[in-house]
Amino acid sequence: MPPNLSGTFTYHLDRELDEIFSLRSFKGRTFVAAHITYLHAPRFPSSAELFWEERLRVFGAPVRAVQDRSFDWQDIDHPEDPIRLHEWKRRRLQAAVVQALTRTRFLERHGCLLLFSDHGNRVGISMDNFWEERYHRILLATVGLPARNSEVATSLLDAGALLGFIPSRAMVEPVIEFTLSQPVEWPLLVKSAQLRWNGTITLDEKLLTLIFGRLRSYRPWLGESPPKILPVFDRSSRTP
Repeated sequence: MPPNLSGTFTYHLDRELDEIFSLRSFKGRTFVAAHITYLHAPRFPSSAELFWEERLRVFGAPVRAVQDRSFDWQDIDHPEDPIRLHEWKRRRLQAAVVQALTRTRFLERHGCLLLFSDHGNRVGISMDNFWEERYHRILLATVGLPARNSEVATSLLDAGALLGFIPSRAMVEPVIEFTLSQPVEWPLLVKSAQLRWNGTITLDEKLLTLIFGRLRSYRPWLGESPPKILPVFDRSSRTP
């Protein structure tokens, strides 16, 4: 996908979705992969996007309460917020996807859609509770693709099999893996970041080794109990 400059003044969610569902090749079938970063972009809704009841609450709120704190990856809605912004933006995104599918006639053109979240709830997650179900249940929906048992644990690495690119027998065993950098490590990582001309960003390898050395693994659907969580990091054998 061409970049749509998410987080900038020119970014428009509906336009980006229209581009995603409209891109196609006239020589055959087209595969399009896109990551919608709308929920991460700190942009408060405009008055035109709000219902009149929401506008009244926003107009009557202190200026400090009218902000989008999406850059904080563990932010939650506060009682003094004029609208529950996290919930509001999720509803907006879901409605926008449905509307874009209708506008572009994606499904009428026999398009197949695999829609999933790249991570689940992260509020309050830590090395002591990452195994809880609320953190590893994510949105996963398919349209125009063969149905699968939604009660069977599925890995995000199974996207290729879900799309029919590889045999279903190649499905990856789902594993919950988690590591977390310490607060003192964040400024060091930012300081070490180097932007390359090709767009890649490199970070301090020693810091990354420390962080990934704390990686933990858990398989709740195999009957494992949380106290048996063990470090599993092995850079030579890991699947990216």
